[in-house]
Amino acid sequence: MSTEQAMPRAVKRAPLSELNRITIGALLLIAVALVYLQVILNRMFIPPVSVFAGLCVLVAGLIAAGWRWASLLAAGLVLVMLIGNWGPTLFDLQHPELTHDFGFALLLVATILVCVAAGLGAFVQRWRNPDALQAPRWVYPTLVGIGVLIVVIIAGAALIA
Repeated sequence: MSTEQAMPRAVKRAPLSELNRITIGALLLIAVALVYLQVILNRMFIPPVSVFAGLCVLVAGLIAAGWRWASLLAAGLVLVMLIGNWGPTLFDLQHPELTHDFGFALLLVATILVCVAAGLGAFVQRWRNPDALQAPRWVYPTLVGIGVLIVVIIAGAALIA
């Protein structure tokens, strides 16, 4: 009589695409920025901001777990966050003499736009070609260009103020 033990099959998760990694990084940067907003800029606890920070971390975890719709959810979440907070963000962007608030708003808007673009790109890439893991060639030079542009704009605002 042989007793064979049933070995549980390990489910192998597909590796994340580069666009999904960019989306996760942008979501985590947004969550850190929202905590920075509460701790450094406002010096007070703001419950809706904390909820959005937690949702960003949760959606980043869903993307890392491989849920197919998570990258689209990430793009929608950060767009809702930007649209819902458009008034104060627009004020901060229109007043570069308030360098700290201006730099924060500029960095947050740029990160949100990167997250939306990468999230939508990852969603479309996953549906069109599930085996594709590489980002298009123009993605990394564009990210470097956005970063340099943000540094130059903030430095210019600091010199003006």
